[in-house]
Amino acid sequence: MECEEHVVNRAIVDLRNHLNSHTYLQTTATPQALLLQDSQSAFRPAFVVVTEPGTGYVGGNYFFDNNNFSNSAHIRLVPDIDLDRLRSSNRIPDTVIQSMLVFFLGAAILRIQGNYKKYTYLLHTSFRQGDHDLAAVLVDNFKNELTNQLRQNPNDPITGVSPIIIRELQNAYDNLQQTFVNIQIPLFHDVLAETARRITSTEVIKINSDTGEGIGSLTRKHTLYIGGTKLGRGVTVKNLLVTYYGRDAQQPQMDTVLQHARMYGYRQHELPAIRIYLPTHLAQRFVDIHVSDNLVREQCRLTHLPIQVIPLMSKGIRPTRRNVLNDNTVNIVTYQGGKQYFPSLPISDPNILGNQIQEIDNLLSTAKYSNQQQPYTLTIDELLEILNFQYKIPGSSGAWNDDLIRQAVSALRDQQERYQNTGSLVIVNRNSNLKKSESRGYNQIAVVLPGVGNIPYGIDRKYPALFMTRLRGEVDSQGGWHGAPFWIPVIRFPDGNYAFSVNES
Repeated sequence: MECEEHVVNRAIVDLRNHLNSHTYLQTTATPQALLLQDSQSAFRPAFVVVTEPGTGYVGGNYFFDNNNFSNSAHIRLVPDIDLDRLRSSNRIPDTVIQSMLVFFLGAAILRIQGNYKKYTYLLHTSFRQGDHDLAAVLVDNFKNELTNQLRQNPNDPITGVSPIIIRELQNAYDNLQQTFVNIQIPLFHDVLAETARRITSTEVIKINSDTGEGIGSLTRKHTLYIGGTKLGRGVTVKNLLVTYYGRDAQQPQMDTVLQHARMYGYRQHELPAIRIYLPTHLAQRFVDIHVSDNLVREQCRLTHLPIQVIPLMSKGIRPTRRNVLNDNTVNIVTYQGGKQYFPSLPISDPNILGNQIQEIDNLLSTAKYSNQQQPYTLTIDELLEILNFQYKIPGSSGAWNDDLIRQAVSALRDQQERYQNTGSLVIVNRNSNLKKSESRGYNQIAVVLPGVGNIPYGIDRKYPALFMTRLRGEVDSQGGWHGAPFWIPVIRFPDGNYAFSVNES
C-alpha cells in the first residue's frame, strides 16, 4: 500500500508537469523535513527562508528553553503512569486529578477575565486501546464526582465539597497564581463558583482508531481528550490548556515529538493557564528536540540552503519514521557523540589531489605544530579550515563524508555555550607507512589511530578532536597507494548522549 505522502507528492508532480510554467513554494513547520527529501527530488528547494513568528506567539522557548525545566512555571514533573496499577486499582492517579483541577480552574479564571472560549484538556496514556477505555472511564467518573460536589450549592460551592477535594482545589488555585503574576487573579471563591456553573458542560472523548473519533469542533465548555497513537501526528487541538503525558514512545522521532507540542501557538493571553505534566525523561526529550530544532533553523538562516545534517541531542531519537523515506535515494547515516570517523578509502592519487597536500602541509607545518602525538588547542573554526579539503574518494563506502563531517563540526561550533568554539588537534604521524587492510581485501584501511584507548593522546573529551596522519603513499604489490604522500583525518566527536543524523545521499 502506497503511503499517503507519496500519493500527495505524485499528485503535485503531475500538476506541475501539466503546467507550462509555475512557481512552486512549500512551507513546513518542521525544518528537518528538508533533510529527508531525495537528493534529486522535484520537491527539494532551490533556497530556504526561515520565517519568524509574530507577536503573541508562544513556542518552545517558553517551556523547554534550557535543562532547568524543573523550575519552569508551566512544567509539572510527574511519574510515569503505572499501567499495571491503574488496571488493578481502577483509580485515577493523584497527579492526573491535580492536572484536571488545574484545567477546570484555569479555564474559569480565563472566562472571568473575558476569554470566553471552549477549552480542552489532553491525556496521553499508553498505545493500548484498552488503557484508553479505562482512563476515559476513570476521568469521567472523577469529573462526575467533582460536578456533583460543586453543584450541591453552586452559589457557595465550598459547602458541598469534601475537605480532601477542597484541599486539592486550593492547591490548584495556588499553582495557577504562580503564572497569573501580572494579572489580578479572581478570588478563590469566585473561581469555584464559575467552575461550578460551567462544569456540567464537559465532555470526555476517546481518540483512537477503534472509536473512530477525531478532533472535531468544540461543542462544550470543556472537552477532555483521552488517547494514544492517533494523537501522535497531524492533529491540532484548539484552546489546549493542560497536557498530561503518561506514556513514552519506544523509538521517538523528532518530527513526531514536535507535533506533540500542541501547547505552542498564538496563546499569549492563555499562557498563564497552560500546564504540561510529564515525566522527567520526557521533559528532557522535549528540551533536546527544542535545541535541535533551533540549531536546524539557524543552519537554514545562515546558509539559506536545504540542510544535510541534524544535530540530535539524544542518540535514541530519529528524525522521522523510516517508512516515509525513499530507500533508493535517501541514505540516513548517524554520527554519534564520543565516536571516531575517518575516510576508509582516502584520496591518494596526486593527479586528483593537485596542490592540496602542499596546502595542508603549510597549515600543519612543524613551525606551528612541532610535536607529534601531542594535543594542541585550536578553535573549531581552525579545525574546519583543516577539514576544508576533499579526503574521501567520492562514492566509496563508509560513514565519512567530507561535506557532512564539516557540517556536523560546524554545528558543534554553533553551540557556543557547550563547546566554546574549542577543539583539539593532534599530528599523529608525519611519515606513516599505513597500508590498506588485508581483512578488507586491500581495498580500504581498517584503522588509522594505533590502539591508544578511548582517549587518544590525552585530548579533552568534552570538545571535538582532529587527528591528522601524513602517509608516504608507497606503491606495493597488494594494490596500495599512488607513490605520493597524502593526509588522512580522523574526527572524534565530543563525549555525550547526542548524535548527528545526516542525509549522505
